[in-house]
Amino acid sequence: MDRTVLCVTTTGDVTNALAGNIASWAGSAVVVVVLSLVFPQDLRRFIKTMSLGDKTDIAAENVNRGARSAPEPETVAPTGNDVVDYLGTREIEFMEPVVVKKGERLAPFFNGMFLIIAILLVPFTLFGTKYVYSKSFFTGWTVVNFIWVWTSMVICIIYPSVESRRTLRDMVSGIGRDEGSLLRMKEKEKKNRASSEREV
Repeated sequence: MDRTVLCVTTTGDVTNALAGNIASWAGSAVVVVVLSLVFPQDLRRFIKTMSLGDKTDIAAENVNRGARSAPEPETVAPTGNDVVDYLGTREIEFMEPVVVKKGERLAPFFNGMFLIIAILLVPFTLFGTKYVYSKSFFTGWTVVNFIWVWTSMVICIIYPSVESRRTLRDMVSGIGRDEGSLLRMKEKEKKNRASSEREV
């Protein structure tokens, strides 16, 4: 088939879609294996994170942690940079193990449902039966796709941004203060240079 011509026949050819899907799936598998071999320490860290203990181990760890006396906080000399001082005086909180375990159960379920419905059931049913889209079916298919895309965007992009709004605000304000300090420093250097030239 001549794919240099743009027409209904060429755009409706399923070979292009099949090739793209195979490339995306196989490409992801190759990238994961290659990156795991190139950066084995990240793979070990991921495996350690995913192999958390059960609730009994977590509860025992919390009890032992509470029994131990809290260490004295280390004093950090201020650097003058608000962002560096903020990060240096605060510890990063790890994810709650119970929440991680819950996510481990939900993720395979929803991935399995997506695999069965969106990748196996619907495409193989439509293409296997050589179904010809009617106008109403195509309209419904398009609406469902748009709902899927916009819902995914809200969950994956907008909701994390809203949830992290305080952190983003602190980052933006810190960058603004740093930029302001840099501009003031440059202005001060210009004034000092101008005064030195006048004295000469």
